[in-house]
Amino acid sequence: MGNVAPTPFRGQFPLLPGEKTLALRALVDRSIAEFVLAHGRSAFTARSYPTANQTAVSVAADTAVALSGVGAYEMGCGWVAEQQ
Repeated sequence: MGNVAPTPFRGQFPLLPGEKTLALRALVDRSIAEFVLAHGRSAFTARSYPTANQTAVSVAADTAVALSGVGAYEMGCGWVAEQQ
């Protein structure tokens, strides 16, 4: 496929009344990344083929909110090795 520049994902996430902080979890598995927001209240999956020097993810909001916690986890191989 070659190198494809990552496409920014934009979505809407309504805040609850009085909500000022959110937790974000990112699960990254090669070209797939799944993002879970507010302990599962919202989730989305994105696919990207970053180049070797593209190693960052950025998060932005258009309202006053802070991230209370951010976790990023690299996924291991899901294939089971064949028994010899």
